[in-house]
Amino acid sequence: MDRLLLDIIDGKRKQEGAMSVWHHSMSHIQPGPLYADDPNVDRFLREPGHIEYASKLGLGVYDIHKIKVKRIEI
Repeated sequence: MDRLLLDIIDGKRKQEGAMSVWHHSMSHIQPGPLYADDPNVDRFLREPGHIEYASKLGLGVYDIHKIKVKRIEI
C-alpha cells in the first residue's frame, strides 16, 4: 500500500507544482518556518527509500509490477 501511495503523493506534488519526493538537493534545504509556505523548500532531504528498504526485509512488495491491486466499490 505504501508503494502505491508513494506514486499518488508524487503525482499530486507534481500537479501542484511541488518538486518530486525523489528530489535530492541541498540547494532546497532552508531551516526555519518558511518551509511550510513553499512546497519546494525543505527543512531536510526527503528519503522515501525506506519503503523499498522495508520490502528487502520482507515487509511488503516494492516492485510495482508484482503488486496486485483489487478495487472494491461500496
